[in-house]
Amino acid sequence: VRAETGGRVAEAAILEGSTVAAGDILCRLDVDARAAAVEQAEADLRARQLDYDAARELAQRGHRSTNQVAAAEAARDAARARLQAAREELANINLRAPFDGIFDGRVAEVGDFLRAGDPCGTVVEMNPILVVAEVSERNVSALEPGMSGHIRLVTGQQVDGQVRFVERRADPATRTFRVEVEVPNPDTTIRSGVTAEIRLQLPERPAHRVPASILALDANGELGIRIVEADQHVRFVPIELLSDDGEQVWVAGLPETADIIVLGQEFVADGVEVRVAREGDAR
Repeated sequence: VRAETGGRVAEAAILEGSTVAAGDILCRLDVDARAAAVEQAEADLRARQLDYDAARELAQRGHRSTNQVAAAEAARDAARARLQAAREELANINLRAPFDGIFDGRVAEVGDFLRAGDPCGTVVEMNPILVVAEVSERNVSALEPGMSGHIRLVTGQQVDGQVRFVERRADPATRTFRVEVEVPNPDTTIRSGVTAEIRLQLPERPAHRVPASILALDANGELGIRIVEADQHVRFVPIELLSDDGEQVWVAGLPETADIIVLGQEFVADGVEVRVAREGDAR
């Protein structure tokens, strides 16, 4: 929460760690000459309004020109704008909480001088709270706002939330995408900065679990698996790697049923005719 005007801190009554509501005053600056400036601007507006009213009345009698009336009106409007600015300047001595939350981290104390832009303190919004994670390129396309998520905190607490935001642009350094899950926290038991694990329920899709050793690259560097078609010819099938647990991987992109080459796949190419030897066949 930053000051919008300069001045010396006259009051800082709210203690760190206190719960605050939107609009609560966190710091109050000295009034100084601001109240007098408002009174002066009010008096100036009254005078300009009288001038304008008189000019209109005289114009109706033919004793003032249209230009004179317009000039009086412009002076009245300028005085009104100065009054509005003076009132805003006076209101800015109160640094208020922008939303409900916890006043966490006071910066300014009574007697400190703040310039415009200097902080008074920090308000942390605790309800709802955001759980943030980074998602890989291959998984981000399946995520969208509104999806349900299950969160397990490092403390052991488990809560449910809803995806609020999925980043459209990858982090240039990690090639991952930021995902935010909004979690209700009415009793503020979840603390800001706690490590958490997010589990998101993705739409079901056909997949196969296969040995990681059978994955291969084609001439273009695309990841895939070599299968044998019904006519006994080899075909390279590009796949999407869904998850990897070391020796076994889940992949998408294969036909529902397929004869997969598990030995010797590096020695055959697309279109080559082969003889299939299934596991358990007599040799």
